[in-house]
Amino acid sequence: MTVDEQLLDGLDDGQVATVVAMLCDLRPVIPVVGPAGAGKTTMLAAAVTSWQRAGIGVFGVGPSATDARQLRDGAGTVADTLHELVYEHSVKQTAGRGPTDTMWDLPARSVVIIDESGMVDTRLLHDYARIAQAKQWRTVLVDAHRQLDAVDAGGMFAELVGDPAVVTVELDTLHRFEDDWEADASLLLQDGDPHCDRSLRRARSPPRSPRP
Repeated sequence: MTVDEQLLDGLDDGQVATVVAMLCDLRPVIPVVGPAGAGKTTMLAAAVTSWQRAGIGVFGVGPSATDARQLRDGAGTVADTLHELVYEHSVKQTAGRGPTDTMWDLPARSVVIIDESGMVDTRLLHDYARIAQAKQWRTVLVDAHRQLDAVDAGGMFAELVGDPAVVTVELDTLHRFEDDWEADASLLLQDGDPHCDRSLRRARSPPRSPRP
């Protein structure tokens, strides 16, 4: 599909490449990784607008109502919890509680964005994957792959990101911090660097004046 250049204004090279990959790469699953402050939500907003303008349905889900609300407000898409999506397309029918509500009845080739994917229970993600395959949905999994895992069975997002057969798009430029030392400290924390605290103190310390 055609990418509207105006929607890419203000995005860095990594964000632009990620938007283009999500819009033009027709693989059924695309993981997107990036540390806190990398502008994942800003990038998603540009992609969501592009899909909507092209008449492609977009739906956002997260592991919690708070995550879904933040995705809805930040990226501009309808959003709810992944549990509710799976319930509407699986548990509800099995229990004979009626058809899927219109809000959840996504047409084929719709895009489902799963935010905070690293915190999604693997069994829930498996249930979703079966539904997505049957419905012919495309899935964008978004998170920082070194985030905390799900409270229950977890680790699937990290496995996907580490799989050489899976094409993962990565954001590596931080926008949230005013000072370079803050961005550096954030990346050190993400990587689990044991010297992070020492590096942080050194970065924040003012230079010593030379002795007279």
